[in-house]
Amino acid sequence: MKSDIVEGRRYIECTCGSYDHLLVFEIDPDFYEEYGEVSVYFTSGYHETFFGRLKAAIKYVFKKETYLNMSDSITINEKNIGQFKKAIKEIEELSKTKKLI
Repeated sequence: MKSDIVEGRRYIECTCGSYDHLLVFEIDPDFYEEYGEVSVYFTSGYHETFFGRLKAAIKYVFKKETYLNMSDSITINEKNIGQFKKAIKEIEELSKTKKLI
């Protein structure tokens, strides 16, 4: 889905519906023209520090917490594959129109 605030930002929602599982595509034509890249990242700052991630890993190993509750990930199925395809198609179109130096 498109952002209403930032031009070129697309969100792919996880099928679980958690707001911690959002994949973000920053499709900026100027950035692409200069670097030949598109930025893709997860919004979750759930474990921003090394020790936060280490703690989550230990909980996973010893308490058997579910993986999706402690990681930057999304699941894709027929519910959100359309969002993913739209983002990829936009990147493909950008790559056809912008000439890299």
